[in-house]
Parts: sequence; C-alpha cells; structure tokens
Amino acid sequence: MKAGTVGDVIVQRAKLHPERAASVFHDRRTSYRALDEYSNQVANRFSDCGVSRGDRVGYLGKNTDAFFEIFFGA
Repeated sequence: MKAGTVGDVIVQRAKLHPERAASVFHDRRTSYRALDEYSNQVANRFSDCGVSRGDRVGYLGKNTDAFFEIFFGA
C-alpha cells in the first residue's frame, strides 16, 4: 500500500492493525485506532482555526506522546 500523506500511514495502519500499539510512552499505550482518532480531532481543530493544507504549524512543548497526535493531525 502506498500512502499519499504522512497522515495516511496512520489511517492505513489503523485499518490493518487497529489494536496494535502505535506508541508507548511511560505507562500510556496508544493503539493505531486511537492515534487515528486523536489525529483526526487535531486536524479538525486546526481546520476550525483556519489552518489549511500547505500552512506551516509549529509545536513547542515538553517530551510527550501527544506530539504524534499533533504531528499526524497537522
């Protein structure tokens, strides 16, 4: 399978292996299904704020697994 965008990789993995761990950070395990859902929420929020395809998004924060939700959502 070929992915069109970086975000498509998570969509495909969520379809193939929804309960497999996408990330483990300290004691929090996030499945591909959950990462896909969280990333979609982030993408929708960005869209609500006027961010569109091709816009640049920056992230400044501490080391956390939420980075991946933001990264794939962007």
